[in-house]
Amino acid sequence: MSWVSASEAARHWGLGHYQAVHKRSRRHPDKYPSRPHPTRKGWRQYWIGDEPPPGAHREDLGDQLAAPPALKHSPVEGWVEREGYVYDGRRDVYVLTLPSHRRPFVLDGARLRQIWRRYAGDKANIDEICRDFGFDRQTFIDLKRALRLTKTRAPFTDEELDALGEEDLVADVLRAKEQRVMARAQASNWRRIERLAHNRQWLRETVRAALTDLVGPVELPPPVGEPEEVAVVVGWSDLHVGKRAAGSSVGLDVQLARLRALAADVVARVAALSPSRVIVACTGDLVHSDTQSQTTTKGTPQGPQSEGSTSMALRGACELTAGLILKLTEVAPTVEVVVVPGNHDELLSRAVGFYLEAAFDGSSRVIIDADERRRRKWSRWREVPICFFHGDKLKGDRLAALPGRECPVGADPRRAVLFHGHYHKRALRQDVVGGFDVVCLASPAGPDDWHHEHGFEGGAKAITLAVIAPSGLTALEWVRA
Repeated sequence: MSWVSASEAARHWGLGHYQAVHKRSRRHPDKYPSRPHPTRKGWRQYWIGDEPPPGAHREDLGDQLAAPPALKHSPVEGWVEREGYVYDGRRDVYVLTLPSHRRPFVLDGARLRQIWRRYAGDKANIDEICRDFGFDRQTFIDLKRALRLTKTRAPFTDEELDALGEEDLVADVLRAKEQRVMARAQASNWRRIERLAHNRQWLRETVRAALTDLVGPVELPPPVGEPEEVAVVVGWSDLHVGKRAAGSSVGLDVQLARLRALAADVVARVAALSPSRVIVACTGDLVHSDTQSQTTTKGTPQGPQSEGSTSMALRGACELTAGLILKLTEVAPTVEVVVVPGNHDELLSRAVGFYLEAAFDGSSRVIIDADERRRRKWSRWREVPICFFHGDKLKGDRLAALPGRECPVGADPRRAVLFHGHYHKRALRQDVVGGFDVVCLASPAGPDDWHHEHGFEGGAKAITLAVIAPSGLTALEWVRA
């Protein structure tokens, strides 16, 4: 009866390989006892004999080996010795014996506890631990074997469990959870900032390229004749330049050609009304996508429903809108342009506004409101307040308080007219609380595949014209696409 090596034990028990001895001892430690080799690090010895090994009893040997690493002696002045490592509590240092290191591996206690919480608490994988703490893979594998560290263990070392009470452990868990939540929130915020910075850099480059070939506007003389005492609002909303219609693909050039023809019809109808002022309401979604990868502002993919690239669509929307404004100056003494963002182009709608500001800089008859700080904007004609917004966020009863709270100075809130897009339909309703008019602007864009499949179609493709007299809204017309 004696302690022998794994190879000798394999021959004694009739096993083919020494690894079978390791497996058998791990599965039945009470029947096949083992111990660390006294002189060879990382080796084990196995007991051969009918009697239990010296100092052990067969009935409780299994419980002794299956238990967590036991203290070899009671702690003396913060000194704890367990199988595989030693902890010096006075200096808060762990000294471990690792097979991959010839010398003892010394690790600071605070650093080891961070590793323990990261692996057992945050469920980080081995590669993440090695990257975050600067270990090679084999060192960490040996380290967690020496500590018997698994992902199913509590996020506390054995020494912490011995030293701390339940309340302290619970408080520590809560603090650790709070730190993890804050770290994830911060990482998410940084990703959002990085994505926004990338989009803005791309926006600057795209707008700069569009402005490179820009020629200053030709100042045209005002139209001949006395204009009528009315203003006309042109609902230049929801063009969705770059959008592919359901079941067909005509290309971006054909789409822009059709919109230019529609703009010519709009100018002809406005000329027949002979207004004193024209207000071009760019209430968002002029461009179908908002990023270089063809997604909306919130990230909804639009690539399969798009014609051309986002840069091409943006350039087309800028030139198309500038051309419309230039033609309107031939039929009205003053042209005012109000630009608000939409849900598809919250970023690029502002780029269109910047383009128009540069294109008509110095023009005495064209007023551009492209202030990017506001999502909802007001204008006025005589004493009639006029509000413009996209319509995807402001709905229902919240509209009732707007005229009284935000009405421009000198305007009568009872005559207010509110214009919005987003719904791609022509509609007029009177607010039941405030009594003012709310106009939903039509869209010249047809439904794409997604809206067709879900039944969001049927609205007339058109541009809305609203006639406003000093008394308020008097007429609505639509120029069909």
